[in-house]
Amino acid sequence: MYPDLDRSIGSYRYTLVTLIPFFTRVAWANRKGELVHTHPSMSRAQFIYIMKRSSYEREWGKQYDRPSFFDKLVAFLVKLLPLSARSRF
Repeated sequence: MYPDLDRSIGSYRYTLVTLIPFFTRVAWANRKGELVHTHPSMSRAQFIYIMKRSSYEREWGKQYDRPSFFDKLVAFLVKLLPLSARSRF
């Protein structure tokens, strides 16, 4: 089914490790007041989960597909879309 199952799983893991910090940053930005109210000692550094690449590679290995130039270009364009849509209104 998959030509290289280990590489596919590694790519999936790497994607999650990069997406989780993004979503925790969004959650912190949107719900900071509620989080600090519920847990007064909570700080941004405690809330946002970040795994360094070296820690990831030590734990899971280096067998994953990194984003290509095309992937990075599409991601950049997607980031620009909300900005251009907001300027119209």
